[in-house]
Amino acid sequence: MYKKNDQGFTLIEMVVVVAIIASLAAILVPVISEELASSDESKALGDCQRISAALTQYVKDTRHFPTGTLGAETHGLLYSDGTQASVEPPASSKASLFGFVCDGTVNGGAKFKGPYIENIPADPWGSRYIVTTDGYGSTYPDINVWVLSAGPDLTFDTDITGFKTSGDDVGLLID
Repeated sequence: MYKKNDQGFTLIEMVVVVAIIASLAAILVPVISEELASSDESKALGDCQRISAALTQYVKDTRHFPTGTLGAETHGLLYSDGTQASVEPPASSKASLFGFVCDGTVNGGAKFKGPYIENIPADPWGSRYIVTTDGYGSTYPDINVWVLSAGPDLTFDTDITGFKTSGDDVGLLID
């Protein structure tokens, strides 16, 4: 009843193929996930650089620091879209970064030549970027201006008076 030349796979052949595929997956999954994590960090750092460039151009054009109306130090922290991280640096007052560098509704006036950046999305992990603006125009040498992402753990670990990021934060110190 059976033909000698029946085409098909035996159970043993199928098990061998599945074992080979599982072995390849076990090798490739860690490599691919590491590359994806690295690309998220690269995207976040690139976004921080774009935000920094937009803020620098904003200050150059308007002659005011992005700390409040006409440069008054009313905002200590600017933020982008995204969810608030579980821990953020302390700030006297918070404001949307969009109003300064995208549409010029805050502190822009006639000298605003923007938008300096089209939009400011959430970071790759869904959290918002922050800019610590207390250091803009400050006479205090221990206050820095940071553009930061909280990283994958969604917690800001960087000491804003320091000169390097901490934990898994991704950021850029503006000179």
